[in-house]
Amino acid sequence: LPDSMVDTTVFVGNLCEFVKDDDLSRLFKSVTSLHTVPACVVRKANMNSLEYGFVTFPTVEEKEAALVRFHGYELMGRKLRVESIIDKPNRNRVRVPESMVAYMCGEAKPTRDGRRNTLRRASQESVDRRAKKQPHQQQKKKKKRSTSTTSTPRLNENEKKELERALVRGFLTLGSTGYRRGRKFCALANVHREWCDQNQKPQVIFCK
Repeated sequence: LPDSMVDTTVFVGNLCEFVKDDDLSRLFKSVTSLHTVPACVVRKANMNSLEYGFVTFPTVEEKEAALVRFHGYELMGRKLRVESIIDKPNRNRVRVPESMVAYMCGEAKPTRDGRRNTLRRASQESVDRRAKKQPHQQQKKKKKRSTSTTSTPRLNENEKKELERALVRGFLTLGSTGYRRGRKFCALANVHREWCDQNQKPQVIFCK
């Protein structure tokens, strides 16, 4: 039974084996503003009645009115047992026919991997269990990997002279491509970038 239907659904027990879905709907519609109410009798695979069923109302007030009016009501020679749906600890929630859930909540959408979608039927126990978990318990903290290297790229004599001129002029002159992915493997550009970062200055590169 979905969470959205728990507060507005009643259990109807001690039914006669000949009671049908329409009989329950006609009986309980007197306490609601609807012309008909969703009701069903639970049956076996051979369609024999299990002598209990469920009725769903649009509001909690109408459900409470049904409890007061029809608990102990005699139908086809039997006194009805009308009760609210109560979640009991260490026990699964009561199961209702799929047709009734589909009528109230819509058809269950299949998942991408083809398995049955049970999200709309999550029990309150599973919701509480997930709520108690702290974020640090659900996912371990990952250590941040440092992308910076401690070793400084080696420069030849020409690159050292060009670096000195760049520090004086304020921009670096390169004869290679101007794209960043092309400069990524340029030792001179990397050293100049580190110097700019340390001195909080923008890196300006002039590509010939």
